[in-house]
Amino acid sequence: MNRTLTESEIRGDRTGKITAGIGTVLILVLLIWPIFFFQNPPPGQPGILVNLGFVDMGQGEENAAAPVQPEVKEVTPTPPAPADPPPPPPPAADPTPAPQQRDVVVTEDPAEVALRKQKAREEAARQAEQRRQRQEADAEQRRRQQEEAAERRRQQEEAAERRRQQEAAAAAKRAAEEAERRRQAEADALKGQLGGAFGQGSGNGNTGRPGNQGVDDGDPNADRLSGISTGSGRVSGGLGGRGVLASPPVQENSQVSGTVVVEVCVNPDGEITKANYTQNGSSTADPTLVAAATKNARRWRFAANPMAPAEQCGRISYNFKVQ
Repeated sequence: MNRTLTESEIRGDRTGKITAGIGTVLILVLLIWPIFFFQNPPPGQPGILVNLGFVDMGQGEENAAAPVQPEVKEVTPTPPAPADPPPPPPPAADPTPAPQQRDVVVTEDPAEVALRKQKAREEAARQAEQRRQRQEADAEQRRRQQEEAAERRRQQEEAAERRRQQEAAAAAKRAAEEAERRRQAEADALKGQLGGAFGQGSGNGNTGRPGNQGVDDGDPNADRLSGISTGSGRVSGGLGGRGVLASPPVQENSQVSGTVVVEVCVNPDGEITKANYTQNGSSTADPTLVAAATKNARRWRFAANPMAPAEQCGRISYNFKVQ
């Protein structure tokens, strides 16, 4: 709801506003007025007295007064007064001799000097001996350590060699036992085959007729049959290119079959220089067959070859079969 102001209220409001504006202007003028009359620097400050003196020649804490010119006065000469007689000389005093300072010379006893030098030499010799003993002890300790290390290495090498020999012996024993088992098995199988072929008779032979096979002038107690096992050799290895001049057949009074491999070496003239049995490739280690194969291999002859090496090695394989 709006209320209408009266004429007197309007005049009073206008008067108040004008009065407030004039007061505000006056206050601002009073605040700004000193800025227009401020002097920098402010007036009325006294000056500073500066003393310009000789710094190198000055002394003291206060300034020296200004020099005053001395006034020159005329001096009237005065006649000299009669001279007084000279006073008698004082009695001569007995001169007291001043104590003289003597230079003290310190002398050393030669025996003491020699003793000190002797002690110094003994101390140096003792230290040198201690150093030498320490060096010898260190060298001895290093030598013992080296000997102990060498002894440990030797024992380790011997133990390793013993283990290797034991393993090799065990392997050879196992191979021999396996070969013996195979040979025995083959012999048992062959015996069974022969027993089945010829019945249960008491004859000994392979002619197909009863009775013991043998020769008229032979050993009646012999247990081998003549020509029961035969074999033929086959060259292999490094001798494949050498021509064979002689390869005699091999026959052995044995009832064992199998393959025997002999390593042989041939000289440029074609002669056999070495013949040794090897298990590599052999299926049997029967001593009779091995001896027969080795003996036969030494009888082989190969073609001469002057360009061949001093020893050309290869293998001769024998396949023994029971007939």
